[in-house]
Amino acid sequence: MGVRRGVGENPSTPPDILARLAVDKDKGVQWNVGENPSTPPRVLGWLAKDEDWMVRCGVAKNPSAPPKILAKLAKDEYWWVS
Repeated sequence: MGVRRGVGENPSTPPDILARLAVDKDKGVQWNVGENPSTPPRVLGWLAKDEDWMVRCGVAKNPSAPPKILAKLAKDEYWWVS
């Protein structure tokens, strides 16, 4: 799990690998991908809809997240996500 988390948070990880890690069974990996500024917007869109608040929180902290996704997360049911 540690290696996948490290790859998920690495800004040099290619977009196709980040897309694969975005559906990893480990929510910590998904969270790292959500925070990664190199994650493609479409992948951030998937993660912003995840059932786990931690994954959505990772996307909300991403400096590269598109405004449309951030606006959606600002209305999240959990205040700590926004």
